[in-house]
Amino acid sequence: MLLTVAATAFTFTACNDDNDGPEPFKSELIGSYKPTPITMTIPGVVDDPSDFYFILLPTWSDPENIPAIDLGGWPMPMNTICGLIQAIASKIVKGGLDQLDLGNDGSFGANYYDLVIKTDGSGEPDIISSLMEPTFGTELKTFPGAATAELLPEGALGYYTKNSRFYFTISKDFLKGVSAELDVLSIVDEMIKTYKLDIVSTDAYYGIPLKYSVEDGVTKLYVDRAMILSFRGVLDMVFSLLGDDAAFMGIKLEDIVNKVLDNTTELEIALPLKRI
Repeated sequence: MLLTVAATAFTFTACNDDNDGPEPFKSELIGSYKPTPITMTIPGVVDDPSDFYFILLPTWSDPENIPAIDLGGWPMPMNTICGLIQAIASKIVKGGLDQLDLGNDGSFGANYYDLVIKTDGSGEPDIISSLMEPTFGTELKTFPGAATAELLPEGALGYYTKNSRFYFTISKDFLKGVSAELDVLSIVDEMIKTYKLDIVSTDAYYGIPLKYSVEDGVTKLYVDRAMILSFRGVLDMVFSLLGDDAAFMGIKLEDIVNKVLDNTTELEIALPLKRI
């Protein structure tokens, strides 16, 4: 969810070159990767240095007056909430994502384990418990593969890199088949125009740009505050449509996102990876 909702954009670029034939796909990120930890502390959540496989780092405008969200009369500071989200997401990435593959043809693939959704005493799904202490299936699955063929067929997702940006691509042919009643491409094009989203649009795909860096053997895919802010209009629309269904531990995601964006000078949401 974080990776999807927080995906953000930069300068809109699209060009068509006349050549004698297709050029070979090029990217310094071609290869296979494993999630890799970054060791750090989270004041108020994890005081001892610990390994995190997902990074959520806010820089607060006023560190002495970090905003809080009311939990039935008990205010929980936003830095604690962000720390909890980072810790929970790290467990999910560590246990669920086995390998990420960036092919030499622009293909995007992964090996993963399913998150086991637990049930409560009445047999209803217990999402909070499933996220707080995640457990995973024993079968290693592959994307694209049989388990995802109906939802996300082969070729639906891809990538390319340009000017130190990682572009996550979504096939337009795939989006055309998502709904028989709706013209999905027209809806997306209208959103890009209305909200001035810097999303690359070609005849074949939409490209959502992220940042990336390679340092000391660690490749980091990430978004920052400016990138998220450029999608704020879309986020407001999504939260309006979801209403009370968009919540984390009983807290509306809209409240979390707005308090973070309104009270930070910097923000980084990152997935650190190591080439294998």
